[in-house]
Amino acid sequence: MFIVASLLTSFLLSLLFTPIAKNIALRFMILDVSNTNLKTHKINTPYLGGLSIFVSVLIASTFIIFLYKIMIPFVVYGLLTSCFIIIALGFTDDIYKLRPLTKISFQIIAASLAWTAGIRITLTGLEQLDIILTITWIVSLSNAFNLIDIMDGLASGVAAISSFFLSLICLELGDIMNGLLLLSIAGACFGFLKFNFNPAQIFMGDTGSLFLGFLIACSTTQMFQYKEYSLEVLPVIILGIPIFETIFISLLRIKSGIPPWKGTKDHFALRLVKLGFSVKSTVILTYLFCVFLGSISLIFFYSRSPILYCFFLITVILTLIGWILSKVDITDTQHS
Repeated sequence: MFIVASLLTSFLLSLLFTPIAKNIALRFMILDVSNTNLKTHKINTPYLGGLSIFVSVLIASTFIIFLYKIMIPFVVYGLLTSCFIIIALGFTDDIYKLRPLTKISFQIIAASLAWTAGIRITLTGLEQLDIILTITWIVSLSNAFNLIDIMDGLASGVAAISSFFLSLICLELGDIMNGLLLLSIAGACFGFLKFNFNPAQIFMGDTGSLFLGFLIACSTTQMFQYKEYSLEVLPVIILGIPIFETIFISLLRIKSGIPPWKGTKDHFALRLVKLGFSVKSTVILTYLFCVFLGSISLIFFYSRSPILYCFFLITVILTLIGWILSKVDITDTQHS
């Protein structure tokens, strides 16, 4: 009942707030304008979808906390403050287009605040190294979701599916609060998909993609402390798509002599379109692979099999996919 209530509440709230966000964006002309060679959409589309996701997650989580009388740990207040920083950063970037160094700097500040509040990866036992690992995980995943937000419904769908599988593992491990947050993310993103799936009526913008990546990263830090059966690799497997995209794009850009943070059309989704897949089929194919990653993770988790075997299998599969896609010529790749 807890799972259904969390998913349904955030889902309905997202259905309510997204049209409101769309109307506000249209009224104040907060649009993603198709005016550069990096833009792959042809119609100016409203932003602010990220704000509707954030508000839905916040209200849904608060409602479920009071409904089920869940104890609120101090760490949640620090997390909320960090999320406000990320939301402000993403919103500002959507309007004014900040420089990469500025964005990274504020993400590091938010991640450092989260660490101070108690959101920590304690993988090595060495505090200095664990601080670096925590900040790297949070900042990298925030930008990873930002990278895959290049096609209608892609980032929101991947966030919804991966968050759902991650929430099941959190709840099974007794991590109720993070399980609740991930369920709220899943429900809000599923609701947002009604308006974001191709052809999209509204985009989440950096406000949404950075927020989703940041909150998912923070909500999964506790998983790294479970070393039995190598459970610490579970979030890496389930979040394999945004992580793969980050590594894939970075390697291709470095190979081409381009800084990893410089925008290009090297994205795996655009390469699939170039191979002949439609936008919808590309996004659905990505969803199915995301479900595959989540399902195989659950199978290994509940069977208590060494998860490292699963990790190595997925790594081989993604490496092969990356090698094949790297051969695709992405010149003049477009999608509507």
